[in-house]
Amino acid sequence: MKTFSKFLALLSALIFNVQLFAQTENTPVVSANKMNVLYVGIDNPVSVAVPGISSNKLKVSITNGTITGVNGSYIVKVQNGTEATIEVSAETKPGEITKLGSTAFRIKRIPVPTMYLGNTPCAGAIIYASKKELLENPQLTMNSELPFEMKFDVISFTLSHFVNSGENKDLVSYAANGNRFNQNMITAVEKSPAGSKIFIEDINVKGTDGTVRQMSSIVIKLVEE
Repeated sequence: MKTFSKFLALLSALIFNVQLFAQTENTPVVSANKMNVLYVGIDNPVSVAVPGISSNKLKVSITNGTITGVNGSYIVKVQNGTEATIEVSAETKPGEITKLGSTAFRIKRIPVPTMYLGNTPCAGAIIYASKKELLENPQLTMNSELPFEMKFDVISFTLSHFVNSGENKDLVSYAANGNRFNQNMITAVEKSPAGSKIFIEDINVKGTDGTVRQMSSIVIKLVEE
């Protein structure tokens, strides 16, 4: 993880400002910034502040997930669902707990970054490349442009291509662990003529949160050098 302060500022610095007015009854006002999102599988830093009440008097809970921490600084973890509500209470008098307010937050999965084949982003339906270009850097990588520390690694994939078998064409597939082409895959590319297609499928990526996702297949059409 990067520094707590950077993560807090860019991801989910969920700040509760509770104002207590000098009226007959204390009227709490709970507000949060526009990034009111909790992400699945990672630590979501949360800050709680109540003017006029010491942070060690606060009692913070969540309806869908877990929250840990003390003195206004907390870590929230969520695993499923679409929404979680964080509730804030405080000991306003000795032995007396007062509910100050609650705020609902959306729960989202961390978006998967763009996949690259070598130095080429795999955003389109078909990638056009020569064998030389394809074999200059024969690997799959994930380019993370997320505003927080979250890494995805390719852990397995298959490469398939058609080979001539008499009057027919057979689809031959090779499997790889990790993100790099193995020697069978490299040989398959070298033997494929210009104009033929190569298919990269069953692409599994694993995030630092431990979840494994399958990415969309990639179709490569070989062009002349």
